[in-house]
Amino acid sequence: MASGDVRFVYRHFIVIGQESIVAAMGTECAAEQDMFWEYHDAIFDNWDEARQNRFGLSWLQSTAESLELDLPAFMDCLNSGRHFERIRASQIDGMGRGIRGTPSVFVNGERVGGPDYEVYRTAIEAALEESNQ
Repeated sequence: MASGDVRFVYRHFIVIGQESIVAAMGTECAAEQDMFWEYHDAIFDNWDEARQNRFGLSWLQSTAESLELDLPAFMDCLNSGRHFERIRASQIDGMGRGIRGTPSVFVNGERVGGPDYEVYRTAIEAALEESNQ
């Protein structure tokens, strides 16, 4: 695959509760500092600890500190709630698409799933082939 052939879009879908909304907002606040994936991965790499702490502000803050984010800017963003509406819109869109859990993967608007990477690779390659016709 040549670079630029595939566009990956990540959307939030809340399945746990209010604490997951705050965690999602944390990833978006980290994104303001070009650290979305690092923050996202820190949450999932420390899933048990994150859940045990219910994604509390102190845990989210310590995660931001561990990633050496600008902490005042991160906390200002988190406390402002400025990403809430976008996360909410993503949730509503997902529910409209019939999503009930994560992860959920779509290729060109068609839901793709399975435990085997080959299912995803086949769907992506078929979509690329179709777009080149």
